[in-house]
Amino acid sequence: MIDIVALGELLIDFTCQSVDGDGYPTLDSAGIETRSILANPGGAPGNFLAALNAYGRKTAFLGKVGNDAFGHLLLGTLNRAGIETKGIRVDDDVFEILGSGESDGQIENAMPVMEQLLEQYPDADVLMALNDPSAFGGLAAIQGAGLSNRFLVYSVD
Repeated sequence: MIDIVALGELLIDFTCQSVDGDGYPTLDSAGIETRSILANPGGAPGNFLAALNAYGRKTAFLGKVGNDAFGHLLLGTLNRAGIETKGIRVDDDVFEILGSGESDGQIENAMPVMEQLLEQYPDADVLMALNDPSAFGGLAAIQGAGLSNRFLVYSVD
């Protein structure tokens, strides 16, 4: 029997482990990310249930995650914590990361990166950028492609 059920959001906090002199996540000499950004699954309801499970309570979560790497990371994390996940819907229509690119946080680099991503993923509809210059460069590419009426653009800072 389940003692406690929670309903709410699951999320992933991204934390930067190392930065260069300008404060951007570091890359190795080949330009590949070297675990400088870590994905930390959580969210208050999930964290609360994990703590209760550690103290011997039987817990379950109700919610929805995307059918992508992050959704599966969240499900796996809850399962490893002993939280029942039968009440979590895995949905193909929930947010999915299609691709990513490196712009060094610079507007002039972000535009061509976004142009390339738009060619690879013509059905994309959201841009999440590291900072405002990256978002503006990506937005310029989106506007240039005539897609600004369907895109949401976010900047982390």
